[in-house]
Amino acid sequence: MAQHKPVKAAKRLVAKQNNEQHGLLAFMQPMIAALSDRVCGEDPYLDYYAVSHEYLQSLINQVPYAVLCLDKDLKVTGVSKSALAWLKSHHYKGKRAFSPETILGKSFDDIFNPPPAALMSGIKNALKGKVWRTESIKHNTKKQDSDYWLRCEVFPWFDQNHEVTDVILFLEDITQQEELVLCNKKLQQSNELLESFNLIFSHDLIQPLRQVSNFLEIIQEHYEDDNLKNTSINDVFEALKKSFNHIQNLSEGIVLYCKNGDLTAESEQICLRSLIEELYESSLQSSNYKFNFNIPQNLNVHANRTCIMQLFQNLIANAIKHSPDENRIITLSACKENENFYRFHLHNHGICPSYIRKRNVFLPFESSASDGAGLGLMICKRIVSAYKGQIKLHSGKHKGTLVSFTLPACSSAIS
Repeated sequence: MAQHKPVKAAKRLVAKQNNEQHGLLAFMQPMIAALSDRVCGEDPYLDYYAVSHEYLQSLINQVPYAVLCLDKDLKVTGVSKSALAWLKSHHYKGKRAFSPETILGKSFDDIFNPPPAALMSGIKNALKGKVWRTESIKHNTKKQDSDYWLRCEVFPWFDQNHEVTDVILFLEDITQQEELVLCNKKLQQSNELLESFNLIFSHDLIQPLRQVSNFLEIIQEHYEDDNLKNTSINDVFEALKKSFNHIQNLSEGIVLYCKNGDLTAESEQICLRSLIEELYESSLQSSNYKFNFNIPQNLNVHANRTCIMQLFQNLIANAIKHSPDENRIITLSACKENENFYRFHLHNHGICPSYIRKRNVFLPFESSASDGAGLGLMICKRIVSAYKGQIKLHSGKHKGTLVSFTLPACSSAIS
């Protein structure tokens, strides 16, 4: 009859455990209780606590988690290999001789120095037979002067009389995940601030600038209509127009740079040859430059028309600005790179200074021109990157400057 008592005790423990916890301990604790009861039943001189704790430590040694076992006085009575490695890296960094004996028998409070208040509250609940969990808890290690985050689960460990004898702690270091979450929150806040700035900037600065520019044109037309030929005044008008154009280009570049939206939105099939011809007729035909456009008639890209127009406007304007007076030839060609992309080459006979190339010409506010805003190539880089393309600049003496970039073919729509 005595051999049936352990089985009954194990069944009662199973029922109690199922109400309190789940997972590995819910499965293993009744088995350890039954085994300990059986062993102690066969040898009455054995101590149930010592036997069950030996089984428990064997279990802890096998699990691939950071697990600590504490007795009722909150002294460490068991530690897994993962927990040992974690404690060494966070609380005993630099200690050469470090083994389970280093922390076994030590107070939990001394190891964590001090432990988080919420975790201590969870341990006290476990001593009352309750399971405690938290998804995230922050702690500072005074020895290492650093913060870390933990996901914790605390379980009670019962004896054959259903009394709590130990507390089992499962610890998972989630510092990287929490830091990533914090970084994402900061990034989201920065993007929201940038978008707000973008709206204010475009409405409160660019619109008034356009109005002033329009009024300036009206005043200039008034002077021309009245045949008021004054060289100094005309020079002032030209200087003002040049300054306003520079400010407007800089402002619009900043707006695009701060734009948080999708540059690939409202993509459509675009015939590049037609777009380049439209650009030539509207703003390039009257210039004193020779343009060689070698674009196949059937070359179609899948993109936002406004963005692609701005891309080629900026690149060609940059080529014009840096072309020498003695050689004003600009060449644009295109060919198929692969099934998904076309490659474009834009060449002029100017030279990009080496100090600009070393700093990366595609960074904002990098320009070799005295009146350059340094945003044109940055905008081009952002547009090309939005379509998963690449853009590079090569420049050298006697070779000129070549800008090479890729754009998606019409069959490779960007998702």
